[in-house]
Amino acid sequence: MTPIKIDNLFSEEELYFLYRELISATGWRMTGNSGPLDFTTNKNFNHNPQFPVKEIDQTIINYAWYLYGQSIVYRLQTILAEKKIGLHSHLDRMWFNMTLNGSKAHWLHPDKLDEQSQSILPISATYNWTRITANLIVKK
Repeated sequence: MTPIKIDNLFSEEELYFLYRELISATGWRMTGNSGPLDFTTNKNFNHNPQFPVKEIDQTIINYAWYLYGQSIVYRLQTILAEKKIGLHSHLDRMWFNMTLNGSKAHWLHPDKLDEQSQSILPISATYNWTRITANLIVKK
């Protein structure tokens, strides 16, 4: 699927609020990794701080952030429906990554090669030197 960019999903005020809450939250893994890849690549993923929300085994680590992530999926479904684009609604996995601004760890890639999965990167907020990116995977 071709990547789709949606501007202004969040207001500046909402992004700053999310950023402040995330960087002060407990539960960060200092050397997080989202798991093995389903494909080969010459690029690599660094082990950056990661804030898990819902794991690959469906364990919900942080219920409040899970609910918020699911609400993002519904918000995106409404916006994409207006463009005649479908989006699955089941939030299968969710986590946040923290990297440095300008990090080479940021590159467009699929999270799964499974045709039932779609990847969403709805939040990418950079303040000071820290960049936080939300990662959501949805399924039917």
